[in-house]
Amino acid sequence: MRRIALVCSTVALLLATAAAPAMAAQPFKESGTQNYLSSFSSDCSGTGNRTTCNESFLDVFPVAPDVSVVCFSMSTFAFNERTGRGRLISDENGCSETASSALAVSVAGDTLTATLSDTSVTLFSCNRRTCTEAGTVSVSASESGGPITPYSNRGSFKEGKCTFRFSFTGQRAEVAGTVTVDGTALAHQGGASTEDYRVSEQCR
Repeated sequence: MRRIALVCSTVALLLATAAAPAMAAQPFKESGTQNYLSSFSSDCSGTGNRTTCNESFLDVFPVAPDVSVVCFSMSTFAFNERTGRGRLISDENGCSETASSALAVSVAGDTLTATLSDTSVTLFSCNRRTCTEAGTVSVSASESGGPITPYSNRGSFKEGKCTFRFSFTGQRAEVAGTVTVDGTALAHQGGASTEDYRVSEQCR
């Protein structure tokens, strides 16, 4: 299954938030909660030797303490079961920034639930030469599942005269539910997580 594993980007968040304080050589501390959701759908049907598949992917991840990126893609392709030859019929994808609060991840008992509020994403259709705008869609999601797996990590590194430290503790689970695109509900499955993080920087 594609995109079930979620990569926690706390170090990337640290670099983004700590860049300005580093130049001023002032102590820096940041803490908060960040949420992730990554899921996909695949629906195939066939007539004779020809099989046609529709796939869609949703990824939501933080890029700053108050900003998340929502990426959505959908494609259609067909292939011949006998020869294995196939062709891509259509492929559209795009990403939009939104408030981090657009993705809520909650834990109740042994169930983790991820809910994405309506978010507008502008899609593009690309070939080998260029990309053209393919329209804007409204994307939302509601997915849940378990069991929940806790995780944590901490570390530090130096860059010049500055020492960076980070730590995070979170919970993740495989989830399933629906992603709604312009009013059409698609059955999705994947993974989601929520984590509390702390980052700091001290320069001599």
